[in-house]
Parts: sequence; structure tokens; C-alpha cells
Amino acid sequence: MRDKVEYVNFPFDKKGMGKFMDTLSTKLIEDEINIEEYKQVLNRANWLGYSTVIFTAPAFTDEDLICPPRTAKLREELFKKYAKELEENNIVIAAEIEKQLVASAKEELTKMGSPLMDYFNSGARGKFENNYKNMTLMRGIVPEFGKSGKYRVGLSNLIDGTSEQEQGLGANILIEAASGRALETARGGYLSKQIMAAFQGVELDVEGSDCGTKLYMPVLLTDDNYKEYMYSYIFDNSGNTVLLNSKNIKNFIGKEIKWRNPMFCQSKKYCEHCYGRLPYILGMKNVGLQYNGCAEKLKNLSLKAFHDMTVKLTSLDLRLIIKRV
Repeated sequence: MRDKVEYVNFPFDKKGMGKFMDTLSTKLIEDEINIEEYKQVLNRANWLGYSTVIFTAPAFTDEDLICPPRTAKLREELFKKYAKELEENNIVIAAEIEKQLVASAKEELTKMGSPLMDYFNSGARGKFENNYKNMTLMRGIVPEFGKSGKYRVGLSNLIDGTSEQEQGLGANILIEAASGRALETARGGYLSKQIMAAFQGVELDVEGSDCGTKLYMPVLLTDDNYKEYMYSYIFDNSGNTVLLNSKNIKNFIGKEIKWRNPMFCQSKKYCEHCYGRLPYILGMKNVGLQYNGCAEKLKNLSLKAFHDMTVKLTSLDLRLIIKRV
């Protein structure tokens, strides 16, 4: 593959490996490599990882799970400073404390050369913000079972031991996580069947089809969203239709594009120029059968909650949302 893939210089952790495989997937879609070459890379990557893991996999001891002294001091100071807010289960303050403690622990463990950081940085198993935080720093924000939108804040951790006052938080976590598997699987599965029944008749028109619409949606292309528009068609400044691919899409980053999309299609079946090129490359005609992926995603997220009950907070500026709409 050396003649077909440019030289890369980044760690082959989970994120780096994913980035590299994305590059190969793009080349496969655009016929720059064939399926056999792609298989060879997968097989060799598996061999490289699994044959060396017994020699390279990081190990850690009990000492690695002890909270670094500087982080422990910071935790004591923050708990004392915001004692009233934490007592009132102020989740905004709790989230900020979690953020500071996680950042401090990462910095200290990296300075110490702890193999624990290799374990988490590789992306092989677990998340620092979830597993290490719960084990060594604090439980943090915990949803209350059966009370939608209600949360409690736990200050204990698993290494030091859960306080008597917070014993119920552990039970809440177990019940909330287990309910996701028991209840959300059924809901997600039923929703998936409903979507398939509703959209099973949605088909694509013949390859190369164009309904001729002049309508489009203006979209600002950025480094964060450009991958979502790969293999879509846009209008250029001359009104001609252009297919976005790996060769030209970065020329449009930072610019507002005139994106053609299915909402404006004038055909009885979605034409290629409105729906995009990718389904045709993958040989998909009955695209409506793929829409159940939304329900499957929700179901999988509820299943993952069994292992990760981290609560994340996001700030929204309603003025920007209204302006965008």
C-alpha cells in the first residue's frame, strides 16, 4: 500500500487506526484500491496487533490506581470550596469539578510515566473519564432511577470506598444500567420495525438520474462536518452540478455550499443527484430499509449505558439556533 497511501506520522491507537482505515475506505469507494487489497490490510493489521499484544500490552499495579497527591489535594480543595453546591446536587458545579480532576489526574499520571495512561490512551479498553474517574476520583453525577431529569452527586470513589450516605447511588447505577438492557432493547427493536414498515417502499431512481431541480440548501462546510457531505452533489457558482469527493471537498471547507438533498427531489423515486452517489456505489436501491439505523443507534446507546453511566452537560445558545433556523 506504500504507493497508494501517503506517509502518516501519528500514533496507531484506536483513533489513529480509525483515521487510517477511513482513508483506505475512501480509496476503496473511489476505486483506487480493490477489495482484495483492503482485505490484506485488515488481515495484516490484525496480525500486527494480536501477535505482539502479549509483549506490548501495558500492565499496571495497585499503586497506579492511587490518586496522585496533587490531584488529591485539588479534590479536597474543590470539595471544600463548593460544599454547599455539592450538598444541593448542583450538577453544573459537579461537572466542572469532574473536568478539573480528570485533567489534573491525566497530567500527573503522564508526568509519572504511569503505564495506566498507555492503557487508556490506546483506546483498547475503558475510558479515563469514566473508569478511572469512578475508581479513583469521584462517582460524580448519577441519574436517579425512575426520575427523569433528576440527578445526585457522589463524592466517593471505589478505591477509597463508598461512603454510607452514598450506598444508594451504586444501586441506582445498577438499576438504571440494567433497565437500559431490559426495556430500551424492546423499545428500540419495535421502533426499528416501525421504521422499516413505514419506509420500505423508498427507492432510488436509476444510476445517473437527475430530476433537474434548481433548489438547494445552503450549508457551511467545516473541518467538523465535511465528511457528512462526501459523495453529495452541489451547485457551483456557475450553476453546474459537482460531486464532492476526497479530491475536491477540502477546497470547499470554510465556504457555504449549495447542497442538493432529497428534500427538494422532483422525481417519484429519489434521483442520484439529490440523494447522493454513495448508495449507488454500495449497490443499495431500497434505501428506505436503511433508515432503521436511527433506532438501532438509540438501542445500542442504551446498551452501552450498562458500562458507562457518565452524564455529560452541554451549553446551548438558543439565539444561535434560532438564527440558524
